[in-house]
Amino acid sequence: MENPQPADTLIARIRDVLGGLTPEPLMERLTTMLEGFFEQFQLVSKRDLEGHIASIEQLKSTIADLERRMAELERP
Repeated sequence: MENPQPADTLIARIRDVLGGLTPEPLMERLTTMLEGFFEQFQLVSKRDLEGHIASIEQLKSTIADLERRMAELERP
């Protein structure tokens, strides 16, 4: 399942809150502006980010363990 674009999600929330009180031309301009703003970012979900952080922490731990073992092997 593909995640909706952040601009689309934000526009949908604005429409819900304003309940049709916003003129369509304004919403179109707002959508264009938000899409341009969000294009400069590479967004990931918080769950994905936390998963990557956990993987990096595990890799750091593995590297520290390997460095310790190498130091032990290098001792005379």
